[in-house]
Amino acid sequence: MRPLSDDEIERIADRTVAKLVEAALKIALVVVLAIWIVPIVFFYSFTTMANATAGMPPVVSVVLTASVIAIPLVMLVMAWSRTRAR
Repeated sequence: MRPLSDDEIERIADRTVAKLVEAALKIALVVVLAIWIVPIVFFYSFTTMANATAGMPPVVSVVLTASVIAIPLVMLVMAWSRTRAR
């Protein structure tokens, strides 16, 4: 077995570092989305639906608000499961 050349070692190191940086950026994006974006969108949509269903009976307003919030979440889970199945 021959020893690795300097170019091969550098190429392997570059690929490894690039994969680590890519993974770190993905984790940072998930953390930012989980901490900032998702709660803002959730509370905005909840407030909007609460204002839109202000005159309705509580049962109807709860059902409408829950479905408006649940539909994007179901779509997100379906899209995520399709990417994981590949």
